[in-house]
Amino acid sequence: MSTFGFSILDEFLPSFDKFGSIEKQRIMFLRFYNMKVCCKEQFTSKELSYTKTENIFSIFRAKIYSLLPKKFNSSRIFKIDTYKTNIINNFIEKADKNISYLKLNEKSNLDLAIKIIENFEGEDFKIFLNGEDVFHKFVGKKIKDLKSDRKVKILQDEITIYPQGSSATKVYPYWKFLDKDNIQGITSHINRAIKCIKSDECRQVYLVYPRHENFDKHISIKVKELDLGGDYTIKLIPYSLGSILK
Repeated sequence: MSTFGFSILDEFLPSFDKFGSIEKQRIMFLRFYNMKVCCKEQFTSKELSYTKTENIFSIFRAKIYSLLPKKFNSSRIFKIDTYKTNIINNFIEKADKNISYLKLNEKSNLDLAIKIIENFEGEDFKIFLNGEDVFHKFVGKKIKDLKSDRKVKILQDEITIYPQGSSATKVYPYWKFLDKDNIQGITSHINRAIKCIKSDECRQVYLVYPRHENFDKHISIKVKELDLGGDYTIKLIPYSLGSILK
């Protein structure tokens, strides 16, 4: 599952490791979503608690409704421009507004409501996240927090850690559910690590994948053509996403 997300009717979320329940899968999605949007669009801890009983679309819908003016309860006519009116009314027409925990805020924020609505795609109001992208962001942030005493450079497809007095360490995160008994499908990943070490750009490369039941321990990779070139490390790392639930 390279992408995952939801629509007005369904949820398409991965189940692995600590994310066996639908509640935890929803939390994972919303936490990842928070990493991609501005602070005002992010879901609060209170909103995340709705995952116990509500699907993700309902949680988005409630957030949008909470940003609309109180007159929304009795009328669909807003004193705003036509463009905004059409966006809001189109959403209301298609989204059932009978939400048990909906509380409309006196301080409406129409622009923010519209911004969230515009994140949806298609008539079925779907939002999907790219697993590779959000996993990379998650791993990069965790490394930066843990290695605050070192320079950490995060690029689109790699993370470089620069320790003092030694060569750099490369980290390549991949959103792939690795099977420890069958790693043939990651030949291109291993070749990338070999190329990095051969270039003398680094001596340690960590290929990072989501931790799950069939991949829960580090695996060291030995390459004959590198053995004569001095010390090097290539490891497959199971990375836990459990902290995203806290």
